[in-house]
Amino acid sequence: MSFRVGDYARFTSLQAQIGQSQSRLADLQIMSSTGRAGQSYADIAPRAKDVLSFENSYIKFKRYQDNIKIASDRVDQYEASIDKIQRSAEAYRTLLVNALNTNNADVMALAPQARAAFDNVAAELNRQQDGKYIFAGSVTNTRPVDTTRWGGTLAMPINLNAPAAYTVPTLPVAPAAYPVTIAANASAEYYGYYNGNTATNSIRADDGMTIAYGTNASDPAFVNLMYAMRLGATIDGAPAAEQRDRLQGALTMMNQVIGNLADLRSKIGAQGSLMSDTEKNHTDTLSRLEDLVQEIQSADIPQTMTRLSAEQTQLEASYMTISRLNKVSLVQFLR
Repeated sequence: MSFRVGDYARFTSLQAQIGQSQSRLADLQIMSSTGRAGQSYADIAPRAKDVLSFENSYIKFKRYQDNIKIASDRVDQYEASIDKIQRSAEAYRTLLVNALNTNNADVMALAPQARAAFDNVAAELNRQQDGKYIFAGSVTNTRPVDTTRWGGTLAMPINLNAPAAYTVPTLPVAPAAYPVTIAANASAEYYGYYNGNTATNSIRADDGMTIAYGTNASDPAFVNLMYAMRLGATIDGAPAAEQRDRLQGALTMMNQVIGNLADLRSKIGAQGSLMSDTEKNHTDTLSRLEDLVQEIQSADIPQTMTRLSAEQTQLEASYMTISRLNKVSLVQFLR
């Protein structure tokens, strides 16, 4: 087929226009089938900046949500352990009341029961989650409670206040660093079992919002509980006067410990509730961001179908024109 120069230029231009029409038609077909306004940011150029902003916000809030999920799982573990410890403490207090009221600590086998309760509490404070000790502060690869530091047996705490008659020492100020040196002093008697540190857990939960959570095995509620249980574990046989003083001291401590454990559990529960509320807010925010992005990226289906029909009609007309031009000859033109 031969062309004059002028005809060839027009033919080439028509071919280019047909190619562009085919491309537009393909885009419209994709839009109609996927419901999306385009396959790239260039297709939604006027709102591309908004979409990028929404997507970045989505990633940020999703990261906050993931942080909360991890922390919430750990808070659940704290609550479960403290619940078990609280029940052990309440059972131990009942044991002390019975031993003092009936003066039959030897018949009740008080010492073995106190030792068993002590071991149960120590086991809960050595609880692990995903291979990490949750009550050890930031030293999560170290077992926080090591009762053997007092010796092979569970020795009686030393009477540091009154040698003649046993009285319960006042809880000393928490050490600045752990583990403490085992010696005849109140710090070692109370805190000697703890191998963790004083670091606390926290997460970034929202813009400008950090949530501290959890506790460690050196919390005063646990320290007093461990001390009171050691007192009961040293009563073998019928208690003498000094031993009764020791049991009475343990009971006095337990009355305080029960309340402290309840307060600690409430504090952990409040941390979990705050995380849950914040996580719910993030879920709502993520849903709104998804809706906004969807709104921008979604195609107007009725309008798309109208444009698609028009583009198909135009393309068919172009094909028909090309077909007719191909059939034109000089003889037909001269007729």
